[in-house]
Amino acid sequence: MLAGSIERVTFHNAENGFCVLRIKARGHRDLVTVVGYAAEISAGEWVTVSGTWVNSREHGQQFKASFLRASAPTTAEGSRSTWVLE
Repeated sequence: MLAGSIERVTFHNAENGFCVLRIKARGHRDLVTVVGYAAEISAGEWVTVSGTWVNSREHGQQFKASFLRASAPTTAEGSRSTWVLE
């Protein structure tokens, strides 16, 4: 599980929700690449994700999210969207 603020939305497909995010995650010195699905996602939002670490030959180490919850940066409680992939 990771939690942090989205520094950059590197890619987002509006048709299927696939996204590549760069987040400043708690406990990690460098930005973490997260791949997953979200209908809407923006830089500055807070995300909580669970999933697994994968090592892509092309893109390096990434966190593949099976669950992603995004919320506005001003509220820790107000969740805007939750996505669970199976």
